[in-house]
Amino acid sequence: MPNPVSRDLVLASTRVGEMVDGRWRLVARLGVGGMGEVYRAEHVSQGRVVAIKLLRPELASSAMYARRVLHEGRAATLVIHPNIVRIEDVGIDERGSPYLVQEFLDGIDLATYAQYRRGPVPARDLIPLMLPVLDALAVLHSAGVVHRDLKPENVFLVRDGVGWSPRLMDFGLAVIAGHLEDHLRITGSDVTLGSPAYMSPEQFCDPRHLTARSDVWSLGVMFYELLSGALPFQGASVGAMAIAVSNEHPIPLQRRLPGLSFSLATVVMSCLEKDPNRRPATVRVLMEVLRVVYSTLPAPISEEDLTPTERRTVLAVSPGPAIGPVHVPSSDPESHPRWSPAARSTRHRSWATPLFAAMVLAAVVFAWMRWRH
Repeated sequence: MPNPVSRDLVLASTRVGEMVDGRWRLVARLGVGGMGEVYRAEHVSQGRVVAIKLLRPELASSAMYARRVLHEGRAATLVIHPNIVRIEDVGIDERGSPYLVQEFLDGIDLATYAQYRRGPVPARDLIPLMLPVLDALAVLHSAGVVHRDLKPENVFLVRDGVGWSPRLMDFGLAVIAGHLEDHLRITGSDVTLGSPAYMSPEQFCDPRHLTARSDVWSLGVMFYELLSGALPFQGASVGAMAIAVSNEHPIPLQRRLPGLSFSLATVVMSCLEKDPNRRPATVRVLMEVLRVVYSTLPAPISEEDLTPTERRTVLAVSPGPAIGPVHVPSSDPESHPRWSPAARSTRHRSWATPLFAAMVLAAVVFAWMRWRH
């Protein structure tokens, strides 16, 4: 959950040390976003560690932003799933500002994970990370929730002792089926909201009538970007991005990655169809294709099979001095590495092969000369 701390974050006022609703003590600020601040907090009597999202002070008096925080808590609690961030409490603090209490997650988001890798994420690593997220999203869609803001920053990776356990988070823009009027009241209008690089054509043009296939588009953008290292559409502004998304066709993924599985490249490109009806009908369809593709991929290379220069880690670690076995000289000639039986055998093999080749060559030359005469 922590984000890189910027200079603006350091200079901004902080609420560290304050109490929220008489129960939660703010211990440290983890990050600042466009709408809110996230703090690590502790329950004063239970000692439980949580994360609390608070509206930024300058937005705390806005009824529209207050409703969005409360709406996020409502949308996230409609479905209980191990890969959806757990919301523990929603309320209004002593200042009259809404707050959201959620489980504390120690790790990094998917965007930061990709940056640490310093290049495209191989399919054999990306698919296991994304399948649990897709399962969570499928359950949300079945409950009538469209996330509307899928992007790598909203998938958080927690170390579980074996690998990474993903969590889908940030439901501030989610649309709940049958509650469109609530959504319009929350946003103030039917204006376009979201992250432009990941928004579907219909999200730019008609945010009132989004379906689950709009989220499928966003998933396609995520897979395209993480697999290739480049976004499928480019635009210097929201307007330019909207034009590109609506009118341009991305470079086929297989052209960017010639060795990529044909099935994987095809399903990702199908998620980016302009017409929603030509995309995979549900997230479950996408999941089935990914499972089949994953079963055909070569197993990841074990760290033990790599030379030190080939080994990589997501979180950079400074290597210490190499420590190897200590050799103690011996007076026994047989124990000396130059005279051991294994060494003698190796030396014998080193000259025996060339000698045999020379003898064969000599025999061939001798036979040829006799034939000539």
